[in-house]
Amino acid sequence: MLAEVVRVGVSFYLSVRLGRYLQPEGQGVFRFIVNYTILFAVLAEAGVSRVVVRAISRSPRSELNSYYTTLVYARILTTFTALAALTLSLFVLPASRVSGEVKFLTFVYMFSQFFQAWRKNAEAIWQATQELHYHAAFVIANRVFTLAVVLTAISRGASLATIVYLYVLGDLLDVAISTWYLHRRSVTIRLPALWQSALKLIYEGIPFALQSYAQQLRYYFDVILIKFLVPDAAVRADREIGLYGSAVPFVLSLQFVPMSIAGSIYPELSQRYKHNRPLFESLARRSLTLLFLLGTSLAVGIYFGRELIMMSTFGKSFRDAIPMLGILAWEIPFFFLNIVSIVIFAACDKQNALTAVNTAATVLKLVLCRILIPSLGGIGAAWASVVAELSCALVLGTLLWQAAPRAIPLKPFALILVVQATFCGLGITVQHNPVAIAVLILVELIVSSALLYLFYRRKLSLE
Repeated sequence: MLAEVVRVGVSFYLSVRLGRYLQPEGQGVFRFIVNYTILFAVLAEAGVSRVVVRAISRSPRSELNSYYTTLVYARILTTFTALAALTLSLFVLPASRVSGEVKFLTFVYMFSQFFQAWRKNAEAIWQATQELHYHAAFVIANRVFTLAVVLTAISRGASLATIVYLYVLGDLLDVAISTWYLHRRSVTIRLPALWQSALKLIYEGIPFALQSYAQQLRYYFDVILIKFLVPDAAVRADREIGLYGSAVPFVLSLQFVPMSIAGSIYPELSQRYKHNRPLFESLARRSLTLLFLLGTSLAVGIYFGRELIMMSTFGKSFRDAIPMLGILAWEIPFFFLNIVSIVIFAACDKQNALTAVNTAATVLKLVLCRILIPSLGGIGAAWASVVAELSCALVLGTLLWQAAPRAIPLKPFALILVVQATFCGLGITVQHNPVAIAVLILVELIVSSALLYLFYRRKLSLE
């Protein structure tokens, strides 16, 4: 969690600095490059890491090298497939919307995603063996290096192309050093490895890959749709992406909270589902309660502080992004629940149901974006995001209720909703008084922190 705080904090700070430096239009181009490559990064991951983590957590440590070798060979296949798919896709993008220079930078930035996929090899081993402190150390080192070189580039008036190259360099160094250390400390590749085993691993990862792809589409494809659905000139589309892209990090950057918790409890959930079902249900129930409390608290704070947040970070040129941030804030509680639900379903070996639900939610968002973006732009994309995450959370909750009713914390959910509804009512009453809003947000943070502390002390222990 501490490493993710550093990672997200640095990434968010760089997003703000780049937004101010590039302005909405330039920020829009950069967000398009990043989001477009993220869609192909899912192919490079292909769900194989989660399969390996689950397998290692249930197997003797003597099989670690065999699983790692299979993972490496599978990664060779998946990353080159992803790179080939992205290269082919660039040829079909219309030149009127995406220039040749932007296409080239998109191809270059894909190598950053390529290296991040290879970095997941080490992360998977450390997660499965519950040694995440090694992963944390390299995450922090990567972010510190990237922060230093990008800020230096900005101070010297570097171009967008130079900034893209520096991101790629940072990820290259990260994967090289972390892989070297992993081999030195924990694993060795066993030769000869069988390509058949790698193909089998990829096949087993297909449900996870489809689920992840549906999820990534839901989180990142709206920027791509804005690029092609906003009418008139491409420059207007870039500006709309820049505005929407400045609001999104305040929400999606918070993914580190549920993802950190989910990554930590996944091996334990996988073991307990097989050997101790009551403890599995208890851990799932308490994790959902914790994430819902965190998510609703952050949503209330961001919604009522949206104007202060946007103006104090990006400046007056991003004023039109304030309504977008206000809408997106209510997405937070639902994707918090959805992310932790992913590992709960995966631990239950029910990834097919998870894939179906995420795919349906993604299709719903794409349809809503197609309807709303041409007339509303980024605001339409924001509404589509909230509706899609809410729908996904409701369906996943219903399925979990059917599979393991004791894992659903209905009474804590109701109590949290009452508390947050009270804060929202007070916020609406004093919304035109900046001082009162600031006091309200401070009280919300204090109360939520106190509840989280008490919850952690009394409920989250496995002993």
